[in-house]
Amino acid sequence: MAGEQQTTRGADAWDASGAGEPAIRRDAHGVARLDDFYTPLDVALRELRRRRTDPHLAAELAAFHRRHPPDFLPAAPCLILVRAVASPDFELGEFARQAAASGVAPLCLELRRDRFVSFNRDKYCRGKLTFRWGTHLRGLRAVDFHRHDGRRFEQIPTVAGEPLREFHHALLAAAYPALLAHTRDGSLWLHAARVDAPPYLPLLGLAIRDGILMENFSVNDAEERRLTETRVLPAFAALQARFGLRPLVAPVVPPAREDEAHWWHYPGGLFRLAQQRLRRGARLIQ
Repeated sequence: MAGEQQTTRGADAWDASGAGEPAIRRDAHGVARLDDFYTPLDVALRELRRRRTDPHLAAELAAFHRRHPPDFLPAAPCLILVRAVASPDFELGEFARQAAASGVAPLCLELRRDRFVSFNRDKYCRGKLTFRWGTHLRGLRAVDFHRHDGRRFEQIPTVAGEPLREFHHALLAAAYPALLAHTRDGSLWLHAARVDAPPYLPLLGLAIRDGILMENFSVNDAEERRLTETRVLPAFAALQARFGLRPLVAPVVPPAREDEAHWWHYPGGLFRLAQQRLRRGARLIQ
């Protein structure tokens, strides 16, 4: 699906450095144009390899990370997906596909100290899983929302008493065992780094030279637009001003399809394993 990514420029004309350009342009209504924010993955891969050979940039980035070095990063460049808990929904499947096609190692960066809030769709779908067989759907509730809404992910058990993270990792091991070996917790690092920096600056800083951040930032929904425009884009602009380079961000799913419920669903082949691990505590949702 990488070929479905929408841009307004040809890949050969894309300037991944962004030197001398404003970080983000806006349309006639003042809404940020995220085609300027993203770098097509093939272009980002070439640019990442170029940046990795620049010793001056390496020194600059070491100074940037000096107080809070991201010691979870592999030595080689990587594709980075950041989620509270890594779990094998169809979005993660697309991330795995793109990582395999690119030949670059994946990194699933977990934020286990994030709070489970049911109004956030990503987090809600870690507590109530929907499994898909073609057009047929079945759901399992893994978490008691009334008891655990607002708690940290690392503190939450499933309805069967298993730590929620271990439950999702069991599904991950069944679907993408190699990805489990490339999963790290960045919670403590991000918590410390955010004390000294605006939100999203540390995460986007990983996409200057260390890897490519695979993420969809949306302006379609009012709340998501507020988050993107008040937190994400200022951090992007600040990093571009500091380094003279765009953070390398590529959409993990095609932007034209990013709101499809499909991405939050799970392959039907994982249903029985999930049901067994949740045992009698799980409530089947038709």
